[in-house]
Amino acid sequence: MSEPTFTYLSNERIAALVHGAKTRVIYAAPNLSERVADELLLYSVLTVIEDDVSLRVVVDADSECYRNGFGEFAGLKTLTDAKIEVRNAPGLRIGVLVIDEKAWVFSPTPEIIFDQPDDTTLNAVEVSESFAQQILVSIAPDLSINDEDPLENVVIPDSVVPEIGVETVTQKEIIKIEAELAEAPPQKFDATRQIRVYQSYFQFVEIHLEKCNLNSHRIPVPPDLLEMVSDVEVRERLNTSYRLVDRNSPIVRDFNGIIYAVNDLREEFTKSIGKHHGRVLKRSEKAKFEERVAAIKSTIEKAKGELLEALTTEIEKNCYRLAAVLSPDIIRNPPRSMRYALLNDEPDKDSVCEMLVRRLRPSDNKIADLVSGMKLEVIFKDITYDMLNDEDFVAKVHELFPDIESLHHENDALSERKK
Repeated sequence: MSEPTFTYLSNERIAALVHGAKTRVIYAAPNLSERVADELLLYSVLTVIEDDVSLRVVVDADSECYRNGFGEFAGLKTLTDAKIEVRNAPGLRIGVLVIDEKAWVFSPTPEIIFDQPDDTTLNAVEVSESFAQQILVSIAPDLSINDEDPLENVVIPDSVVPEIGVETVTQKEIIKIEAELAEAPPQKFDATRQIRVYQSYFQFVEIHLEKCNLNSHRIPVPPDLLEMVSDVEVRERLNTSYRLVDRNSPIVRDFNGIIYAVNDLREEFTKSIGKHHGRVLKRSEKAKFEERVAAIKSTIEKAKGELLEALTTEIEKNCYRLAAVLSPDIIRNPPRSMRYALLNDEPDKDSVCEMLVRRLRPSDNKIADLVSGMKLEVIFKDITYDMLNDEDFVAKVHELFPDIESLHHENDALSERKK
C-alpha cells in the first residue's frame, strides 16, 4: 500500500524521520524545535564519517519567529554551539523536509495558535521525485548530486545559488536573538491559546457617558462670598444644593432619558467580572450592542444641536436665584473683592444681584465646552496573560460563561504558574 499524499509532520515525526535518514537530510522551515535539533545533531555525525552523507538546515533567524511559536531558540543554539552550519532565510514561513529520496512540503505550526499536529491534522504533502529534484536545486544545489543519486539527471550550472539560505547564521545574529528574547520573551503558548479561546467569547467594555448628567452639575460659590453668609445651615445648603440646571427642567428630563438608555445598555449587554476587572460583553452580542450605541450617540448629537441656547437661559436663571439668596448677607457685609464696586453707602439689592450673577455665571465658552463635551464613549479591551493567571478572574469567567469549555489541564497556564 502506497504512502498517503496528505499527511502530517509534527516535531516528533520530523525527529523520527531524521533519526532514520541514511544519506540526505534537508530541513528548511521558520525554525526548529530542540527535539528536532537533537536528531539533526546526531545525524551530523554521519556527515563527518561518510563521504556521501549530506545535511542542510535553513531557518529564519529572527526572534519574532519564536514569539509566534515557530520552534525553540534552544534548538538553533544546539546546532550553532556544535558548529553545525545553519543557513538564514529571512521571512521563511513554509516548511520543506527532504529525507534521502523522499520529500515533504508542510505548514509549520505556530504554537501561539495551535498544538503540534497529529494524524487528525493534515499539514503536509509528500511530493513526487521530480518535485523533490526542484526543491533540492532551490535549497541545496551543492548537495544535490552524487554518483548513485536518483536525482543524477539534474544538471546544475556552477553559477546556480540557492533561492533561500544563501548566508550562514552568524554568532553575532545568535547573540542578537538571545538578547531580544531576554528583553521580550515569548509567552507560554498554551496560555496564549487559552487567551484566544476567552477572546472568542467576550471582550472587556468600558462605557463612559460624559457631561450628560446635567443634574450633577453645581454652581460653584466663590469662597469669599460663601464666608459672608452668616447662617451656617444656609451656607452648607448653598455649597451643595444649587444646581447649574434645575432638576425639573425639560433639559434635564431629556438628558435623563439618555442616562437611562445607557444604564439599560450596560445592564442588558454586559456582566461584571468584579471591581478590579470591570464589565465584559459577549462577542456574539457585539453587533447588536454597537447598534444600540450608535442610536444613543445619534440621540446625544441631536439633543446637543438644540441645547446651547436653552442651557444658557437655564443657567442664567439659576444664577439669579442663587444671587437673590446671597445678596442680603453681601449687602450687610460685602467681601473685600466687592467693596470698591459697591460705591453707594446703601447699595440696592438689584445692583448687588447683577454683580453676583456676573461672578457666578459660567462664561459662554465654558457653557459651550459643556455642550460639546457631551458624548458616549465605548472602549473595548481584550483579556491579557496576567488575567489568565488570576484564579478569581478565571473562576468568575466560568461562573458567568459556563459554556466555555474548561482549558485548565495539567499543562495550562495556571498549572505552570504553580510549578
